[in-house]
Amino acid sequence: MATEAATASVSDGEVGRGRGRGPAPRPRAVRGRQGGRSLLFLALYSGPLLAVYGLFILWPLLSLALLSLQRWDGYSTPVFVGLDNYGALWSDPGFALELEHSLIWLGVTLLAPPLLGLVLALLLSAVTRWPRAVARGILLAPLLLPSVVIAVIWKLVYNPLSGPLSTTLRDAGLGMLAGDWLGDPHLALPALLVPASWASFGLSLLTFSAALSAIDPAMLAAAQVDGAGAWARLRLITLPNLRGAAPLAVVATALSAVPALDLVLLMTNGGPGYATTIVPLDMYGRAFGGGQVGSGAALGCVQALVGLLLAAAALALVSRYSHAGAEQAGATGDEGLRVRPGRAVRLPAGAALLAATAAVAFPIVWLLVLGLQAAPGQAATSPWDALSQNTSAVWANGFGGAFVTSLWVGVVVAAATLALSIPAAFALAGSAPTAPRVLILALLALGLFQPGAVLIIPLFTLLKEFGLLNSYLGLIVPEVARALPVAGLLLWLALRGLPADVLAAARVDGAAPRQVLLRVAIPLSLPMIAVAGLWAFLSSWNEFMLPTVVLQDETLQTVPTVVAHFVGRVDTQYALVATGALLAIAPLLLLYGALYGLLAGGLRGVRARL
Repeated sequence: MATEAATASVSDGEVGRGRGRGPAPRPRAVRGRQGGRSLLFLALYSGPLLAVYGLFILWPLLSLALLSLQRWDGYSTPVFVGLDNYGALWSDPGFALELEHSLIWLGVTLLAPPLLGLVLALLLSAVTRWPRAVARGILLAPLLLPSVVIAVIWKLVYNPLSGPLSTTLRDAGLGMLAGDWLGDPHLALPALLVPASWASFGLSLLTFSAALSAIDPAMLAAAQVDGAGAWARLRLITLPNLRGAAPLAVVATALSAVPALDLVLLMTNGGPGYATTIVPLDMYGRAFGGGQVGSGAALGCVQALVGLLLAAAALALVSRYSHAGAEQAGATGDEGLRVRPGRAVRLPAGAALLAATAAVAFPIVWLLVLGLQAAPGQAATSPWDALSQNTSAVWANGFGGAFVTSLWVGVVVAAATLALSIPAAFALAGSAPTAPRVLILALLALGLFQPGAVLIIPLFTLLKEFGLLNSYLGLIVPEVARALPVAGLLLWLALRGLPADVLAAARVDGAAPRQVLLRVAIPLSLPMIAVAGLWAFLSSWNEFMLPTVVLQDETLQTVPTVVAHFVGRVDTQYALVATGALLAIAPLLLLYGALYGLLAGGLRGVRARL
């Protein structure tokens, strides 16, 4: 066949950059025209992505910096004051406290989830295949949950009167330890950090699992033959080979971290007193409630600086450790570890994994238990009858319309994100000139670690100027822009790792770039495309702050905003609150179960291509 012949000619060195004329160098003029075509190709394929991303991410970042130099109440004419806003923050004793809380939050949520992911990955590697698959599926479930559902779950768990934590401690005779978890100034911040870490360790678990599967089985077998026990193999072989995965796990954790503003706002609103006040919460309060837009923008710039430092650190760490163990990273988590620990290790490891899985799953199970209880005034004949009545009550309270809205908005966001990201990633992974390619990748990395709360002030102003407030388009386009950095970089990694001879053969057969993309690149990258599409859908479905600010009409709401309002309206009817939270996560769990195999392959591909 022509394709096979072209592939053979490529492997024999007969194709000179797709021209089929041997390796002889081209004249300088021809190379110049080729460079111009490559630059035009890059502009055409990545231009739409850059337009959306630049307008709704980069421009708001720049506007935020300009707003921080002005005194503005949101209505009158802004007045330029230079660095006065920053000086006022520096002299405010409350700022030092909230900055301390923010740094504690950042440190704990960047370190605790990777450590938890490492321990769980090691435990998973010590058990047999089927228990490992079941446990891993359960352990990854918290990664999918919206921040509003996480807040609901843990407010119910922490309830000092009827919550399972306090009840269990009292039943065990440890009532002195059953404190007011969210009402005690000494306990509130640590209590918030527990759900933040609980919901964010999933990608670290996947990263370490992929790294474990990449360890050469021959090394483990040789060490076992030489008499090295399980602890010696762990200390001398396994952990040293995981050093390269640790920075990637931290980066993955930073990408998947629960928005701090959402969790604090929904669970404590900064209280009791100022015990859980953080920089994003103060920024939001000043800009949208205190008439201090300039001061709020200055706080946003402080938070944006943290995001820039995270991006720089992530690039440095990944570039330093990206190839550690990459030569074997294509192995799967189920087949790579052919050296199994002995029975003396498997039994305690299995028991520890069972306990850890039960602890991770318990908050979700407690949500289900509450959802199966009858709400006040109901006459349910069975738990399932109670769940049916609760579902009907929640659906009638505005949840039905919000569910439909979130569903189609999420689908549109995912489709638009892929439509913009796939062509741009294809161009970046091709023969684009180095300088423009590096610039585009750097700009995408710039927006990776910028939480939505940072951009909310200038974004609100921008959407107001465009007349997009109280419209779904004003919600969809910014959410697409926020998903583009992750999707674009993931797909670039996938397309960059495709076999060069296959792509060259398609070009030799006369395929245009569009045909190579549609017929070769996309089919070979489906697992990573599924990961990027699910990421965009989850980002849209779980978003709380943006629809809260953009959709100010009560008839235009999404699932997270309705659940948050529902908690406020029926905060004593725990069965209805739990049912609303269950309905919010049901599509995510179904989608996760349906795409688990495809997603696992795509996520392993991330590790293989880094």
